Amino acid sequence: MEFEQSLNSGKDKYRIVLVYLFLALFSILSFVGVNFFVISSNINDANDDFVIHTNDIHQHLLQVTQSTNFILDGFSALLSSIGLENYETVVTYSNQVLERVPYIYQIQAAQLVTRENLTEFNDIHNTFYNYQVKVFDGSQFKGATQSSADVFYPITFFADKENLSFNNYGLDVQSLPFLAKSTRLAQRHNKTVISEPFDTLDDERVFVMVQPAYFEQNTQPDFFSFFIIKSDILLKKNTLISDYVIDIRLKKQAEEPLFEQVQTQVTLWEKNLLPEFKYEKEISIGAQVLVLTVKQQLSWAAIELNILIAIFFGSMLFLLSFYLMFKIHFDSELVKAKHSKQLFDLANFDGLTSLANRHAFNNMLVHSLKVAKRNNSQVGILFLDLDGFKNINDTLGHNIGDLALKLSADRIKETVRDIDSVGRLGGDEFAIILSNINGPELCEEIKRRLKVAVASIKEIEGNAVSLGTSVGYAIYPSDSGSANDLLTLADKHMYKDKKENKNV
Repeated sequence: MEFEQSLNSGKDKYRIVLVYLFLALFSILSFVGVNFFVISSNINDANDDFVIHTNDIHQHLLQVTQSTNFILDGFSALLSSIGLENYETVVTYSNQVLERVPYIYQIQAAQLVTRENLTEFNDIHNTFYNYQVKVFDGSQFKGATQSSADVFYPITFFADKENLSFNNYGLDVQSLPFLAKSTRLAQRHNKTVISEPFDTLDDERVFVMVQPAYFEQNTQPDFFSFFIIKSDILLKKNTLISDYVIDIRLKKQAEEPLFEQVQTQVTLWEKNLLPEFKYEKEISIGAQVLVLTVKQQLSWAAIELNILIAIFFGSMLFLLSFYLMFKIHFDSELVKAKHSKQLFDLANFDGLTSLANRHAFNNMLVHSLKVAKRNNSQVGILFLDLDGFKNINDTLGHNIGDLALKLSADRIKETVRDIDSVGRLGGDEFAIILSNINGPELCEEIKRRLKVAVASIKEIEGNAVSLGTSVGYAIYPSDSGSANDLLTLADKHMYKDKKENKNV
């Protein structure tokens, strides 16, 4: 009884709820923690891969630009030393460069021609190449003699890796806007300059590396060397990862990038939940600076979702196992509580009327007397015996007799106060503890009510019955201070009342 009351109390229910909440919280935190560790590890691994790849991209770009610039220095030095007089030597050198260096797509050279010797220059070259210096006026090509410029730099040499035909001999490079800017910058710094990128007729993006060459130590370059570079060679094919954003451009000089790769489409969830890696590096090349920018918005492909799914099911399995373990333990405790209750009830309660038995009633009486002594109050002890019960039990049977006892017990409990205690001492004998009374008046009142209540039982399962009760009482401490003495005295008074009832 006490264990069940404790188990069913609000405090124990609160503890059970706390256990389940702790279990759920522990599982959630464990799941989140393990997932965070796995995702963090995946992100760190992805970041390490990103650093490795971007360093590879940077090293390749550095190698391409520096080696190409070094070769361009050599070609310009050749022009500075022999010019184009020894044409075959320049051709041989250029073909060797194109054969050995995959970065270079075309090699060109433009030679200084002043307006004074323009006619002579045309006549000399026209003998062999049907050659004429021409300029581009923004819409069409026309002869240089129609231009107001004093100096021209027509293309006088061309070598191509793919052996293409070349129709731009004699074209003044300074009449082309994107090359005019580059040649002026190269002349000003006397260093290599990279032009803005442009697209060829084959829709390939290229750019030009320009360097001046001085043959006779003039104030103006005698030649301009040009290397035409395909933009896609700036990166190795094995570094072109599809989910990288790669941008290579001239710092503060060009709006169009030399090379650009756009990342594959990512979702809004990936943008909001996963990090973006960024790498930026500058490379000095001649008079300019190249800026390499690489970005990667991490996608779900970088996360080992199969591990996360396994962790989820593992966490659910752990939660279920822990729940079942706790439930088994809890059910076991309930069984123990139920068994304890049964033992307690057998030891303390009457199985028929559910009232306290003699043992439990005596304990309650002793406890009530101690409380009364401490509070200096009075306690009334009533002893009851049913009149007419034996006749019912003998004539109508034990089943009707048991029902008579149950109904009588119910009437007795309804008659007394909530603070009072009722017990069945055995057979048809009952006892009542009236706590905190002020003399015999309440005992007399309860006695009268009990007689009326029991006498009101007139029929049991269609059988007419006649029940009454004889009641005696004693009062603590005026009659006695002993529990046994008080019960004995109340019992004696009950028999006196029974005799009076028979004489009526």
